[in-house]
Amino acid sequence: MKKFIKNIAWMTSFLILVFLALNIFLSKHNDEPPHYRLQYQESLNKNSIYNGAIIGNSNATHSIRPSKLDTLDIRFYNFALNGGTQNFYSDWYNDLFVINHPKIDYWIISADHYFITRNERNFTSDSEYFPVKHFWSLLIGDNEYDKKNLIANKIPLLKYRSRVKGSLNKNTQGKYKFLIEDFDRGYISLEKKNNIDISGPKIIKEKISIEAKEHFIKLINRISEHGSKLVFVIPPEYNLSEEQYKDHKKFLTKLSLEKNIPLYDFNEKKYHEILHRRENFTDLIHLNKKGSLLFSNLLREKLYQNEYTTMIYNKN
Repeated sequence: MKKFIKNIAWMTSFLILVFLALNIFLSKHNDEPPHYRLQYQESLNKNSIYNGAIIGNSNATHSIRPSKLDTLDIRFYNFALNGGTQNFYSDWYNDLFVINHPKIDYWIISADHYFITRNERNFTSDSEYFPVKHFWSLLIGDNEYDKKNLIANKIPLLKYRSRVKGSLNKNTQGKYKFLIEDFDRGYISLEKKNNIDISGPKIIKEKISIEAKEHFIKLINRISEHGSKLVFVIPPEYNLSEEQYKDHKKFLTKLSLEKNIPLYDFNEKKYHEILHRRENFTDLIHLNKKGSLLFSNLLREKLYQNEYTTMIYNKN
């Protein structure tokens, strides 16, 4: 009997060690894009030197270089995450960012069509990056988060159990490659691994629901409550006609006027000649390294030209 118990104890200890080893390995070697962890580290930085922020989805992650927008008074960080939407950022802002990060004075909201209409990224799916104390407060707190999802994504072995094969290809995702050497405060260049056909027209099928509009307005109001200034940006997309996103543009224009928030649309025809070229895009949505440099410089110029932002962006 003692021998049996001893064997059970030995086997249990062995399995625990294997479990811990696999978790440590998968926490460092997985197929998550490398910039996710870096962005969350800055989100949790109580001693941050940045007072300007950018949020959006992958369109912003791979197109807006924060260092290009800096002035004497403002230093930017790009918190845009792949698949980020208004729903995700409402949770991220309320239940993580404002609790841990110093106040942001100026926000650039990259509000393309997908940012408002879709609901791709789930806040609890990023629990791997939450500090233990914060994780437990969400887990036992009175909130509407999916507790099972919160736990499953905190433990690397559970989170990556079906994606182990990608553990050695950390800087790649399908047809794309993330250029970590070109990382710039949350921005990261995205390049294609093979030729991607982007010759056809960009087609938008999703309509902006009343619920999506309400969630977006709620996020904007919440950020404004803290005395921050906001700017709306519609980043460029390849072969996107004005007819395709007219409802989206109408909604943002109306909200911009009501809230006195500047709106810069880089899909307008006046930008086509210099920006909307095949050589500047990785695919229909994302700019490449060259395109991001061009776009970030154009955005900086636009910020300086507006009466509202000249009070904020003092030229160097």
